[in-house]
Amino acid sequence: MNPARVVITASHDRSEPSEALAELLRRDGIQIEGILSVSVLNLWRFRTLVRQRGLSAVLRRAREAFTSRGAGSGAAKHDRPDPLREFLGRHGIKTRGLRRWCRLHRVPVWNVADLNSPAAIATVRAVAPDAVVYTGGGILRRQFIDAAGRVLNAHAGPLPEIRGMNAAEWAALLGERSEITIHHIDAGIDTGSVVRAYAYDCSACMSVSELRATAVVRGLEGLREVVGQLGCREAVQYAEDARPSRQCFIMAAAIRELLDRRLAARGAGSGA
Repeated sequence: MNPARVVITASHDRSEPSEALAELLRRDGIQIEGILSVSVLNLWRFRTLVRQRGLSAVLRRAREAFTSRGAGSGAAKHDRPDPLREFLGRHGIKTRGLRRWCRLHRVPVWNVADLNSPAAIATVRAVAPDAVVYTGGGILRRQFIDAAGRVLNAHAGPLPEIRGMNAAEWAALLGERSEITIHHIDAGIDTGSVVRAYAYDCSACMSVSELRATAVVRGLEGLREVVGQLGCREAVQYAEDARPSRQCFIMAAAIRELLDRRLAARGAGSGA
């Protein structure tokens, strides 16, 4: 069985989950043909993110990215272990940025303004990987998906129950199962066929940041397993398509605060 050939997408150069997955796949013998990294110094993208998430959220994420604190940065407010930091430590991964990682391992990195740009689409079409592994970069349009052939994503919630943004948070708030769903991206919002689902335990999480980091870690583990088995026919067969169901949007600050309080109270009550 030949190792899979993949392209990885990333939302920015300092994306720790993207770099961690690239390193784990490299260690597994997966051939990483290149990384498509979206430039953060992009006025169009900045305006889009502000419209979607609000200025304060965008600035907070930018601070996290440039200080390399990543998905679990907020967990420290409870003086709690950071699941992403612990995951990186267990695997001996020290993140220094995707461009540096690519130089070290002689992997091409393509900085693009938009994953749906003609340049990004042409790159994926020319490389013709076995799969594009999505770890961020914005909503993908049909042209990119068609050029890629297969795009794998780790969705942070159960499908089809929780589609869209902040899936781990909405699942916790609505009492749905805590589950990472590895699925194919299609032209809909989390409506692509499901490859595999991975439960994760969030009972000890005492903040939204800790919850998100826990989901990120399980997503990395799930993607690693699925990509590692791309050469096996049975591994890429999938369940029925995710039927359109509830689509969730970015969680408002007040609702996020409510969930934060619930998680903290639950953790305190359990003696965590």
